[in-house]
Amino acid sequence: MSSWRLRVPAIVIVLALAGAGFALFGSSTEIHRSEMSKLVVHTSGLAGVPHKPYLDKPQSFTSVPAKILAQAAASDPSHTGVYTVGWKNPASSENVGLLIELLPTASAAQSARSELQKEYATKKSYQAAGLTLVGSFSVPKVPGAFAREFTTTATSTNSSPTTVETVLFQVRRVAVSVMVQSVKSAGLRQGASRLASSELQLLQRAEPHFAMTTSVHRALTALWYGLGALGVSLAIIFGPTVLLELQLSRERRAERAVRREQRHVSARGGKVLKRKSVPAWQTSRSAPRRYEQWFRSRH
Repeated sequence: MSSWRLRVPAIVIVLALAGAGFALFGSSTEIHRSEMSKLVVHTSGLAGVPHKPYLDKPQSFTSVPAKILAQAAASDPSHTGVYTVGWKNPASSENVGLLIELLPTASAAQSARSELQKEYATKKSYQAAGLTLVGSFSVPKVPGAFAREFTTTATSTNSSPTTVETVLFQVRRVAVSVMVQSVKSAGLRQGASRLASSELQLLQRAEPHFAMTTSVHRALTALWYGLGALGVSLAIIFGPTVLLELQLSRERRAERAVRREQRHVSARGGKVLKRKSVPAWQTSRSAPRRYEQWFRSRH
């Protein structure tokens, strides 16, 4: 009974170690950034813009020259990503874009949003992009949003200047940039505001439980861990009994060998004693008489 009290905890420890080892080395994590499509709206809601986006996919980290994004991608790639949705009408220069940056933490997303905002708030930056600031506007349904209106300069005699509406905001771990561009300025602010509001509502629902990683368990590794744990458990259960039986078997063999040696010694001793014993004719009582008769017959 006392031996079983030791074996049962040992088996439990073996199984726990096997499970922990498989959890650490028997599975891998795969990143699916295409899952970020769940964090973006797929209709712009603007008149004159095709319903289906022409661009709807994850982007490389280098597509957004943000320092905080590069750092997050290096340190925590499974919680970092960039996704873009774009709509455009080739016949009318209307262009709508939605960019989101997913960061590991809300503070990192705040830094990413600040970097985006700096591009549109610094005169040197937006002028380098060919933009001229018209003014700011409010987006009541998106609290804390940064909203600016710009115009672009015609690049040739055949082109017309366009109006660009930009809305930036943040929802926990996600920094969002909305951009609407058209040669027609009427209704652009309202369109950009509606798109930003739709994206805000989606993120409030989807972002809290969003994940773009899956755990992949390797069947062969699981098999080896299972067989190893089973083998060690069986050794713990039957090992002491087998060792005891082997020890008893060795003792029995040794005892048989000792008995054989004793019998052998006894047998050899008996033979030696027989060889050294006095011959029968020397101990016989008739020997002196026979000798005497022989001696008399000779004389």
